[in-house]
Amino acid sequence: MRVEVFECNPFCENTYVLYDDSSKEAAIVDCGCYTQDEKMRLVTFIEQNSLNVKYLLNTHLHLDHVFGNVFCTEKYGILPLAHQADEVLIKNFEQQLALFGLPAPDGVQNLGGYLTENDVLVIGGETVRILHVPGHSQGSLCFYLPASKMIFVGDVLSNKV
Repeated sequence: MRVEVFECNPFCENTYVLYDDSSKEAAIVDCGCYTQDEKMRLVTFIEQNSLNVKYLLNTHLHLDHVFGNVFCTEKYGILPLAHQADEVLIKNFEQQLALFGLPAPDGVQNLGGYLTENDVLVIGGETVRILHVPGHSQGSLCFYLPASKMIFVGDVLSNKV
């Protein structure tokens, strides 16, 4: 599994594209694209690598991790997946934006389905295990790829100074 990282939005959130070179299957994790430039960097990478985006995954649904979900749904025809416990954050998206004085870039995208503990997804033949790790938010998830020895944790882990 290969990974490309994009730093996005005023919060410097990391958006990841996980992809398999052989099958060209891909997943976007935490699409935080806020500006047109950020969206175009993501699209350019996906197109240059001829990737087929299979999943739009969210570790949690705080605003900085979902800014690009509407864009990805429109562009790639996929709906975001997240834990049901975080769905309240989608319903309160406008309030999250107001706290930071930010306008909504594209609105808010409803979820296309829920992920729970022990769910398994497959990208290019590689297993992605879903871990539910409430704390940062009630629905925080980690995406663990045992074969590649990678885990995507969103904001569950942080380095406090």
